[in-house]
Amino acid sequence: MRAVVIGASGGVGNALTKKLLAAGYAVHALSRSGVTEAQDAVPGRIDITDETSISAAVKSVAEYG
Repeated sequence: MRAVVIGASGGVGNALTKKLLAAGYAVHALSRSGVTEAQDAVPGRIDITDETSISAAVKSVAEYG
């Protein structure tokens, strides 16, 4: 199973990412910085106020496999 967490560099998003990983999910951890503390997550950048950034993030997640 896969999950996408937007805001993964913040407190709640980071905690959710870690919980999902522990439950066996493959997690795409998206944030403006593209950084996550969860080492097994797939990091990515997204700015939800920028349509181009959203499109690029969706494409990246879809192509990951």
